[in-house]
Amino acid sequence: MTARAILKAKPGSKVGLGGGLRLICDSRNESRYFELRKLVRGKNYSWGCGSVESLTIAGCNKALTAARGRAEQITASIKAGVDPASIGKGADSTNGMTSRSPLRDVAKEYVSSKGEEWTSERHRNMWLNPLEQHADWLMGSAIGDISLDDVISALKPHWLDKTDTASRMRAKLSRIFSFAVVLKLRHDDPADWKLLSHVFPAQSKVAPVVHRKSMDYQDCPKLVRDLEELDTASAKALLWTLHSATRSKEGRGAEWSEIDLPGRVWRLEASRVKQRRDFVIPITAPMEGLLDWAARLGESGVVFSTSEKMLSDVAVSQTLKRLTFSENTVHGLRSSFRVWCQETDVDEFVAEHCLNHLVGSDVRRAYARSDMLEERTRVMTDWADFLTSSS
Repeated sequence: MTARAILKAKPGSKVGLGGGLRLICDSRNESRYFELRKLVRGKNYSWGCGSVESLTIAGCNKALTAARGRAEQITASIKAGVDPASIGKGADSTNGMTSRSPLRDVAKEYVSSKGEEWTSERHRNMWLNPLEQHADWLMGSAIGDISLDDVISALKPHWLDKTDTASRMRAKLSRIFSFAVVLKLRHDDPADWKLLSHVFPAQSKVAPVVHRKSMDYQDCPKLVRDLEELDTASAKALLWTLHSATRSKEGRGAEWSEIDLPGRVWRLEASRVKQRRDFVIPITAPMEGLLDWAARLGESGVVFSTSEKMLSDVAVSQTLKRLTFSENTVHGLRSSFRVWCQETDVDEFVAEHCLNHLVGSDVRRAYARSDMLEERTRVMTDWADFLTSSS
């Protein structure tokens, strides 16, 4: 390819340059940038290799030379055994960013920078998927060229039919653009809801929030009886999660090192908890019985597993659905517990602490530092008595 060919590239065209490197001419604003795409061990990867900042013969030649050099560096790193996902993720990787960098590259840097605060690795890996799937052309656009009209064009086809997805896309775009402002790649956020609210109807008006379906708390004792008849790790893990009113991952991932039998508490470190704070959970009599059962599984560090790995979410959720209804979720059992608290006049503040929810303002939490373990122990004991009352 020559500089003249770059200048003559038609909007929307993608011109292969060999070795996976290609020139892309944006169909919206005719900006031109280079992208390297490779299939490594069955998985597709892509890297930005710079953009054409000056639409002159000299500018195109300079950009093409830099792109080929960058592509050669990436290819050499892959051949040397470097993890493809880590290429371009170093501490200085943002230094090469310019206003001509594709939105995709800036977005990846955002995930690399902020992703560590997200507790789910799966969430980190899939965070950009909706944007890649529904706004691929926007992801390939130069970060500095994206306008309010571009964002509207990306969201409009999905706002009414896939409102929740489109709303999440907007929120993610807004965070990426704010990140770009910090990096001085642009000066505004074209995905700001203050602007888009004049174009799109509010999500609450066209797609009201539908909460996860949950069991009537009065049906929980029967579920307990059914689970107690099953001699499987998934059934016992589900019972443990139900009795403790914890999240699925917390329950499935319970480790023996976290169990304090003399103190009758289960101690979760901040890294294992969504709220990123240490949390102590009372161990009730039925939970002790579950620990006795789990002790037969062997020397695994994970309580309800014969290996060092926790049970999958599918294994536990499918056990629940087979015994109840197809749309029921493990997380919904926390709602069942919360409704039981309301019906039995449990203090709201205590009930929220049992679920390890953040309660009150930052100021209130700064002074109210008690974990209310004694009160929570009484509540969880009453919950256990209710669950086993008909057993």
